[in-house]
Amino acid sequence: MQEGGAAVGLAISLTLGAFLITWIIIKYGAILAWKLTVLLGKLFAWSVMLPGTKYAK
Repeated sequence: MQEGGAAVGLAISLTLGAFLITWIIIKYGAILAWKLTVLLGKLFAWSVMLPGTKYAK
């Protein structure tokens, strides 16, 4: 068995690592979602401008 101090240090390290990984996933997930939204907006704008498409007037 591990000693008390080593177990506490391991628990703290694993907790901080889990929070760090979660933060990275949330941060870059939000950035990718925003870029995807902008890209879809640009594609929709082009589809409005091109004749013969569903949204063309």
